[in-house]
Amino acid sequence: MSDGVLKDGNILKVNGFLNHLIDIDIAGQMDESFIKYYEGEQITMTNTLSTSCCT
Repeated sequence: MSDGVLKDGNILKVNGFLNHLIDIDIAGQMDESFIKYYEGEQITMTNTLSTSCCT
């Protein structure tokens, strides 16, 4: 409750602790899933996407 910011229109902004933190265990599991899914492919490039709402 103390880390969220209430914006106009009753929008609760939680990006300071929700969107900017990385769960290392989940990230590692995602890595393993991508490796298994794309095994044998000739991957030369990846794209990432950063999104934000209600800033």
